[in-house]
Amino acid sequence: MAKVHIPTPLREFTDGQIKVDVEGDTVRMVVENLESRFPGLQNRLVQQGDLRPGLAVFVDGANSRRGLRTKLREDSEVFFLESIGGGSCGAGVEIQHNWSGCNHVRPHVGFARA
Repeated sequence: MAKVHIPTPLREFTDGQIKVDVEGDTVRMVVENLESRFPGLQNRLVQQGDLRPGLAVFVDGANSRRGLRTKLREDSEVFFLESIGGGSCGAGVEIQHNWSGCNHVRPHVGFARA
């Protein structure tokens, strides 16, 4: 079974568990199995059939560009990590992701941060 490391903001869904052993050959299957054990968790990880914007999945220490399609070994370790900061998407707009499932878009002026 894959070991899934649960980010601190999502541990309310896993009764405080830090790591959860979950069956699945792909990250998608692991997320589906997490949802069956911990209802509501999938909505914090997936949006419209893909990883939520601003969320990355690391498998066995490597950032996976394949997202939910990433294949897993029996002993894989899976981490879901939120992007740090927000970055700019141009036109003076900054996007920030949060674990509540909402992306916040706010205008920002200049390059300096207060």
